Amino acid sequence: MREIQPWVEKVKAAYPKVSALSNDELRAHSASLMKQIADFIASDEAHIVEQKAKLEALEKSQRDSMKNARGKLREAMDRQMKLMQAEKINEAEVMASVDEVFELRRSMAKEQMKRIINVKSILTPEQIKKAHEQMAAFRDRQGRPGGDVKGKMRHNAGDRGHRRNIQRDGDRAKAEKPECKKDCDK
Repeated sequence: MREIQPWVEKVKAAYPKVSALSNDELRAHSASLMKQIADFIASDEAHIVEQKAKLEALEKSQRDSMKNARGKLREAMDRQMKLMQAEKINEAEVMASVDEVFELRRSMAKEQMKRIINVKSILTPEQIKKAHEQMAAFRDRQGRPGGDVKGKMRHNAGDRGHRRNIQRDGDRAKAEKPECKKDCDK
């Protein structure tokens, strides 16, 4: 209540001026205020349009690049699998294949980091801060590293069954089945 009290006082102070205006004067005053607001945010809107265009171009470039890299990685992993399924395994070829797969993954990770750096160069400090807050909230909800997952379930491709929390209750350890975040019968 204390936070809004100054605003309440400002409204009370402005009320006599506003109540004295006719309907036509109120409409004119409202139009004037809307124009002032539009002029004030016009530069921000232009900047947002420019940012959006840059981000979309970056996304398209990254999408095409990553699609190509994923295809190469898939092919390299398929070759590696065939080498491992051979009746007689050629260790040198397998190790060369491991190096190839590792190098492709390293290259993809570098491209991802370049993308993040480029995105950060486009955003304002306020936008970056808000993005970090949203990512932290997402990690909290998903139970990913950096998020608090005490007693919560994670549902993702890597989960096999329910995870159990071990809690100390005096001298004995007690395993509990945590609540599932999603409706499931597990």
